[in-house]
Amino acid sequence: MTEIRGAQERVVLQSTPNTRTDLTSGGVRLTAVEKYGADYPDYLKRYELQQDYFTAHTTGPHSPYRSKRLRLLSVQEIGAGNERSIPAHTFEYESTPLPPRLSKARDFWGYYNGQNGNLSLIPASLPTNANFYPGGGDRTANPVYARAGVLQKITYPTGGHTALEYEGHERGYPTPFRKYRPKSRGLRFTKGLIRLSALCLQPPMSKM
Repeated sequence: MTEIRGAQERVVLQSTPNTRTDLTSGGVRLTAVEKYGADYPDYLKRYELQQDYFTAHTTGPHSPYRSKRLRLLSVQEIGAGNERSIPAHTFEYESTPLPPRLSKARDFWGYYNGQNGNLSLIPASLPTNANFYPGGGDRTANPVYARAGVLQKITYPTGGHTALEYEGHERGYPTPFRKYRPKSRGLRFTKGLIRLSALCLQPPMSKM
């Protein structure tokens, strides 16, 4: 998609082909979004996207492109006539390095769990069976690693910001053979699925 047309305006999507280093084919990267009036040749507003990459740690052999993931750093609004009257929206991320893509260091829900030595996605153990598959991988959840790379902070052109905090889900798991253990209440364990636990809003500093 390169353009969206409406009755009174149109939006043009600007992209740069063959510049992505996280894909084998070069890929396409969205660089700007421009808004035009119906009969106006120059844009009314332009939003420029600045990006770079998450870089994975290098545990184990992998192709270089698998060590990168594209991320958005900022969005800069530009007015008609190339006017830059306000600062950009900026984005900050949790700093724990992610593993290379296709890594087997995943919990049961697909989140990173820090077990970089895993050689298999078949779990070695289950909550109901400690010896499920000898030689399998450790698929237990670790909320510290599950948060790797998540969005942590959005700073606005006004100077205020929003900080995001996350936590792991928890759930119960039924103890096996309940009919033989009627008083069993099951087990509890942390899930890798992370949820947003708090939003901290910081207003801009007032001008003296």
